[in-house]
Amino acid sequence: MWTTIPKGVILKVIYYRHICFLENGTCLYSTTTRQPNEVSRSFATIIRTGKIKVETSEEKIISCGTYTINRSTVNVKIPLPHTTNYFELAIQQGRRNNMLSLMKHVSFCFTYSGEQMETEMKVPSISDHSFEFSR
Repeated sequence: MWTTIPKGVILKVIYYRHICFLENGTCLYSTTTRQPNEVSRSFATIIRTGKIKVETSEEKIISCGTYTINRSTVNVKIPLPHTTNYFELAIQQGRRNNMLSLMKHVSFCFTYSGEQMETEMKVPSISDHSFEFSR
């Protein structure tokens, strides 16, 4: 596990946020370092079997949430063990398929005293925070 890293080297870790929307108004959610093609296989297994497999590695568990569509907006709610994430996504017309753009990301959690704490995450102002989806 130990390795020699030269002084001054910057290590880069990329986390992917995956959301798989199901027709019944539920969605599967995962934040992981795994590549999208690896996670899509896990999502396909869950959809086929209907059972969420608990990961035994350092990867996080795939969680279930809900979503609603209102005209051109998708609202997503993902309850996690220590927080609840809310996403607001805008549906936009893409070249071949529609696209979803992240408009808002809010996380709610409770403090030890029982007070609710809200944290709004900064949405990147770069153009690649949209992604394509197909039906």
